[in-house]
Amino acid sequence: MKKIAFLTVSLLFAIAFGSCNGEKKNLTDKEILILIFKSANGENWNDNLRKNWCSEQPLNEWANVKTDEQGRVTELYLIGDSIKGSLPAAIGGLTELKKLTVVLKNYKMETPDCIPAEIGELTNLEELTLVVNSKGSVNTPSLAKLTKLNQLDISGFDDYPDLTGLTALTNLEMNGIKGALPPSLYTLTELNRLFIRTDNYDGQLSPDIANLKKLTFLLIDHTAGFIGKVNIPDAELPASLWTMTELKRIFLRGISTKGTLPKEMGNMKNLTNMSLIDLGLTGEIPAEVFSLPNLKELSIYDCKLSGTIPAAVGNCTTLETLWLHDNELTGSIPREIGKLVNLKSLKLDNNQLTGAIPAELGQCKKLGEGVFVDFSKNKLSTDIPASVKALPKFEKFKF
Repeated sequence: MKKIAFLTVSLLFAIAFGSCNGEKKNLTDKEILILIFKSANGENWNDNLRKNWCSEQPLNEWANVKTDEQGRVTELYLIGDSIKGSLPAAIGGLTELKKLTVVLKNYKMETPDCIPAEIGELTNLEELTLVVNSKGSVNTPSLAKLTKLNQLDISGFDDYPDLTGLTALTNLEMNGIKGALPPSLYTLTELNRLFIRTDNYDGQLSPDIANLKKLTFLLIDHTAGFIGKVNIPDAELPASLWTMTELKRIFLRGISTKGTLPKEMGNMKNLTNMSLIDLGLTGEIPAEVFSLPNLKELSIYDCKLSGTIPAAVGNCTTLETLWLHDNELTGSIPREIGKLVNLKSLKLDNNQLTGAIPAELGQCKKLGEGVFVDFSKNKLSTDIPASVKALPKFEKFKF
């Protein structure tokens, strides 16, 4: 049966490439899918991935294919360890595609043109995911015509795409791409969610980031997937960043070497999670940050913050996670920390804190329910209050 199926594929493959006069003809969606099957290692897909492919079954019964009432392909998902190689230029003929996900596992292959330029002709696309795991370089296709896109995930390419004209985008994720962020990024004023992960970041975050006024989740991680140290650009976070009052979550790592935290952080009333890591930040923690009414996680570590932990920390009773480790904080742990009745994880290690651990910390009954509680590598008293020892998860604490 398998030989018959492969023979059928080969015949259809030949038909798809030409007509009787030897010229390339307009291809049906079925013929295009067969070309994709051949180009992307389809003969080695597992049974679930290849179910009904290259058969006489309706296309909407082929695995990971969806169609409209006319039988045109509207959704295609090519995800699996055995999917590798390249996509054919003919994919540009799937003109009714609205959702396309392609993940190519080309770990041992050099396929710079594995994503053809014709991807840019799929003008009805609303959601596009292109992920290439490749041994060599991968050319970035033009996306300029894809003006209906509202979701884009692009990973593993040599260069950032030009995003000019993609003004409908609300969700953007770009991973493993080298160089400076494209200026066109800051024109995407409908963006709600922006994720960028790379181990080869260049330049600095532009003040124009504040143009993205609808952004609620910002993640830029310069060390993702990298073991060791990366070259952090000699840059400072733009002051305009702290005016983005719609942000609910912010995660920044390894994209600056200097700067301070302004009191204007206290205006970001919608923040629930703030992680600022390895940014070269100096100066003190502004008390205003602890006035944020919805803050659940505050992580500012691997920086050079100095001064004391503000007594205002006790105002932020919504906090569940407080990580201030690997800084240069001095003074004692304020007793107001005992007001953080929702606190589950606390990391203050690798600072220069002195004095005793406050007995008021014993009021934080949930402490230890999170991943870590660590006070080590400071100059704190070894005399632990009985109220702290009585906490349910005390055995997890590190001193």
